[in-house]
Amino acid sequence: MKIVPLRSDPRPEHAHHVCNMCGKPSEITICDECSERLRMEALARKKHEEQGNAWSHWE
Repeated sequence: MKIVPLRSDPRPEHAHHVCNMCGKPSEITICDECSERLRMEALARKKHEEQGNAWSHWE
């Protein structure tokens, strides 16, 4: 009796990578465009927190 593995290749040909934020094709977890947007949003949030009105815009 021959044992056949369930998958010979862990990445089938039809598999593709996408950005976890926007869903566009990307070889990395978060594409450069989304990564830049996240950095800008985090900086804006930090500035709001430092000015003391942290939740005024985010609520």
